[in-house]
Amino acid sequence: MDPRTKKRLSTAKGVSVHRDKLRIAFTLPGDTKQTKRSLGIMPTVKNIDLAEMKLAEIKLAILRGTFKWEDHFPNDKQVRNENPTLADAMVELHLKQGSWKNSTRRQHESYVRTLDRLFPRAQLSDLTEPKLTAFQRQVSEQYSHNRAVALVGIMRNVMAKAVRAKLVLNNPFLYIEPLSKKNSNVGAEEVDDEPMRVFTIEEAENIIDAYTEQVTQNLLSFLFWSGVRPGEASALRWTDVNATEGTVTIRRTRTMKQGELQTPKTHAARTLILPARAMEALEAQRPYTSKQEYVFCRGDNHEPFANAKVLGRKRWKTILSKLGIPYLKPYTTRHSFASWALMAGESESYVAQFLGHANVDMVRRHYGHIIPKVTHFWTLDDPQNYNELKKSMRSKG
Repeated sequence: MDPRTKKRLSTAKGVSVHRDKLRIAFTLPGDTKQTKRSLGIMPTVKNIDLAEMKLAEIKLAILRGTFKWEDHFPNDKQVRNENPTLADAMVELHLKQGSWKNSTRRQHESYVRTLDRLFPRAQLSDLTEPKLTAFQRQVSEQYSHNRAVALVGIMRNVMAKAVRAKLVLNNPFLYIEPLSKKNSNVGAEEVDDEPMRVFTIEEAENIIDAYTEQVTQNLLSFLFWSGVRPGEASALRWTDVNATEGTVTIRRTRTMKQGELQTPKTHAARTLILPARAMEALEAQRPYTSKQEYVFCRGDNHEPFANAKVLGRKRWKTILSKLGIPYLKPYTTRHSFASWALMAGESESYVAQFLGHANVDMVRRHYGHIIPKVTHFWTLDDPQNYNELKKSMRSKG
């Protein structure tokens, strides 16, 4: 390369030489790494000028959101003739990615089915900025805020991965403001701030008494006074119970799928020091199933539960109606226990650990409105403590 060409190349930002041909580098929307493409022309002063001009056109198209690979590299091997469908992309780029709990996977499969209904037989290239803006507005109006955020999040994730996989050449979501509480049209901000409804202790006792079968009363008492998930209670074995120390170890849970057992949500076992009421429920259950593997069973046949559904929904609704208690899901036994514990003064971190949460964020988000507000005071201001501290320091001095 002659000195004049070499000097010109040193001033051309984004242009280099690769295998004796000029190459340009730029960053595609939704990507973090530079894309480099050879122009197939020799490094001359004139060609370097042309390379700079082409690179400027590409950057301007990316900035405007109009970049299409075939417009700038019509003969490049990266230009794909096939046009993948959204359904295939959601399976390949979302459902097959990572390691999920079965229950979480099923939930995301339901999200994908919903998206497939919203975009029937759609191809990735059909998903333009106006269509995705309308989609985001539609789900924010049609679904709960949490579900709308999940649906939009999956679409954003799939489109970003599709760009990186070169399945599409542009991510329209880059030019759409993310869905948030502020732009949700379903009043999500008000809903999220509304206190979570739970059962009172008196209501819980009335519900337990309304069931005539002793084994169901035992199960309900245990759920209300231990805070374990119904699936965890369903999978509890007698070998997990330590009556001497008053503890149970949660090692597994049942899912809603028939006969399916898996580890708890955090993938870790946890040992719980139970309140007396929960231990009393276990002792009351012992005469019924102590010879069985599992602690709780279905009715009088002493067969273990097949899944996480331990209470019949129809009967549950009937009993609440007769008692004049507003309907809440059976899972609310867990939320009720957490609320009672926090109102009694148990620490947020201990309740989070007891419930099997990875941190206190979930506890604060769901139960923050009932956590007692404690006014801090300095023990240094207590005259007795102050005098004792002075004496102690004087003796050490």
